[in-house]
Amino acid sequence: MKHTAPPHTAGFTLIELLVVISIVVILAAVMIPAVNGARRTAQVKASQQYGNNVYLAVNSFLSTRPGLLASTLVSAGGWNASVPTGDAPASISSQLSGGKNCADGYTLTGEASAPVVTTPGSAETNTIGWPRGDANFRCVIVPASTSGAGNLYAVRIYTWSMYDKNQYFINGRQP
Repeated sequence: MKHTAPPHTAGFTLIELLVVISIVVILAAVMIPAVNGARRTAQVKASQQYGNNVYLAVNSFLSTRPGLLASTLVSAGGWNASVPTGDAPASISSQLSGGKNCADGYTLTGEASAPVVTTPGSAETNTIGWPRGDANFRCVIVPASTSGAGNLYAVRIYTWSMYDKNQYFINGRQP
């Protein structure tokens, strides 16, 4: 009686599979920090550019309307913030366009419904705030997160527009 050998099945050995898996794990360990670093750099640059847009809008507005911008932020509607005070254009220039982070002491936290900066005594609309569906706000200043601690950037400017009878807009739409 003849014995026939069992048919040889083609496939990968356990060692080959372990080698391939270990190579994939090593490549992933090298790539993940590089991707996270690139993402963080992009967020920093975007935050600085948003702040620069605010700076340019304020300067454009003030070149034709000197003295119309409020000098401080007014807390209202649950706003919990530590913000620069004094001359508002200088604050926007040095703090927001420079992309100050939480370590510099400027944080925006919590939920807010109506914190605003309004030009006192002006017939024209000149408002900065964090709107929750209110069409009267012209500038949106949103915290990087609601937790406050550990934010990459505490202040992110998502849209900016200043509205007056001549309609100054930057990254905003007409109300």
